[in-house]
Amino acid sequence: MFEAARNSIFRRSLSGLDIRNPDGLQITLRGLSPRDVQQHQDHLQRLTPEDRRLRFHSAMSDGAIIDYAHRLDWSHAYIFGIFVDGILRGVGELVRIDDTNEGELSVSVEKEFQKAGLGRILTRALVVAGRKLGLKRIRMLYVRENTRMKALANNLGATSQYAHDVMEGVVSIDADADAGDQPLRAG
Repeated sequence: MFEAARNSIFRRSLSGLDIRNPDGLQITLRGLSPRDVQQHQDHLQRLTPEDRRLRFHSAMSDGAIIDYAHRLDWSHAYIFGIFVDGILRGVGELVRIDDTNEGELSVSVEKEFQKAGLGRILTRALVVAGRKLGLKRIRMLYVRENTRMKALANNLGATSQYAHDVMEGVVSIDADADAGDQPLRAG
C-alpha cells in the first residue's frame, strides 16, 4: 500500500517524515519523547483487549496501561510513532537489552489501521535506528497466535523459534549496511 521511492511519497517536515498515502491518509512518522507520554498512553488505551494481550503477552487493564506508559524509561528506549491525521495510531519501541549489542522490538497499531502497512514502516524505522546504534541483533517476542507480528518478523528475515511460552524472532542486522539501499515497502 505504501512504497518509498525517493522524492515521491516521503517529505521531511518539522513534525517528522510525512508519507503520502494513496487512500488519502496524512501519515507522519517521527520519534517520540517523554513529552508524548499522554499520546502514547492514549494510543495503548485505544487498543482492543485482544490487541493489548497480543502486544503485552497478557491482558492489560487501563490502569496497567497507564502504569506502563508512565514507567517507560525513555532514556533507554527508541520509540517511533505514526500519526494519522495528527493522531498517534501506531507505536514501535526498540529497547536495548542490558549492556549487549541486542535490542527488543515491539509494535502496536490500532485495529482500524492494522492493514495499512504501519507496522512494517515502524519495524523498518527501528531496524535503521538499531543499525545506527550499533546493534547486531533485534529480538521480537510475540505470542504464537500473533500472526501480524510473525509476518513482520518474517518480512525482516527473522529466524523464529518457540521460547518460554512465546515465539522469539531474531533479526541479525549489519550496522554497516546502508538502509537507503533497501526500499521501504508496507502493505
